[in-house]
Amino acid sequence: MNLHLIRYVVFQGQSNHSPLAGIVLLLSCVFVCMGSQAQTISLNKKRMTAEKVITAIQEQSGYNLLYSSGLVEEGNKADISFEKVTLNEALDAAVSNQPYTYELIGKTIVLKSRVEDKAKKGPSSKGNNEKPEEMVSNGYQSISKKQSTGSFGQISKEEIERNPSTSILDQLRKLPGVTVSGNSIVIRGINTMYASTDPLILLDGVTYPAASISSIDPNTVQNITVLKDAETSMYGSRGANGVILINTRRGGKQDQVKEDMGSISTNKDGSIQLKRASVTIFLTTISQLYQLRLSFEGGTPQGNYSGRLSKDIPLTEMIYILQTAGIRLKQNGKNIVISG
Repeated sequence: MNLHLIRYVVFQGQSNHSPLAGIVLLLSCVFVCMGSQAQTISLNKKRMTAEKVITAIQEQSGYNLLYSSGLVEEGNKADISFEKVTLNEALDAAVSNQPYTYELIGKTIVLKSRVEDKAKKGPSSKGNNEKPEEMVSNGYQSISKKQSTGSFGQISKEEIERNPSTSILDQLRKLPGVTVSGNSIVIRGINTMYASTDPLILLDGVTYPAASISSIDPNTVQNITVLKDAETSMYGSRGANGVILINTRRGGKQDQVKEDMGSISTNKDGSIQLKRASVTIFLTTISQLYQLRLSFEGGTPQGNYSGRLSKDIPLTEMIYILQTAGIRLKQNGKNIVISG
């Protein structure tokens, strides 16, 4: 405890000619200080899902929490065992061997993709005479091919338009390392321990059954990306057979993908509770809370977010929290522009 604070409390008690009052105040300060120092995290469970681990830590700490639902859902189950550790130590254990890391911003725990974190810490771009680096999406963000750690193949919208077909399986056959036989898809170079050889398929960031992939209209597809090797590590065991990412075009068939809107509710303490809340609904709620003018650039953003946020977070801090969680936005006073 701060020695100056102790002296100040005792002095105040003496100046008011009430030694007892000074002692009471001193003891109160000591107990408050001891309570804050004694706040620790304990957890001992086997085969916990990534989401349950991070939620348990948040509840014990009393901190806010924000994360992309899709990012954490692809995390690995783990055996967690620690007793009376600090918040940082608990979080370090929680993100170990996961596709995400964390950042503490004020009193908020924010989970973020490891790949994106590496990209931000990478070398700055070269001179203006350099050609822009070719980018590839790994499902959570776009990174340069140089920064990509695994093998991939990609078909763009332009390529699909140049060589149209009525079946998305025909488009997949064009990708290197992909074998299509009937409705069965195998990504070559993948050595699997599992009975099924089906790759993980994400349609606009949402898991899609491999058996139903032929029902996707290729005319609504923006691009298709195949990932294998180290690039699939962020998807955990579900990406063991490789990953196929399919992004649809904005304004495609409305019944092509039913967006999971999730929910946003208010807790008794006034904080906002997010349960797989659609990013558009989430950002609309934030704009109303801070009286912001919200607009979208380049289409409507996709994705869902979960966590808990108190309503007393300063606007500048909230903007940084959103950006750290992977939401691309620009702020100009009360105007917020979200990039799709």
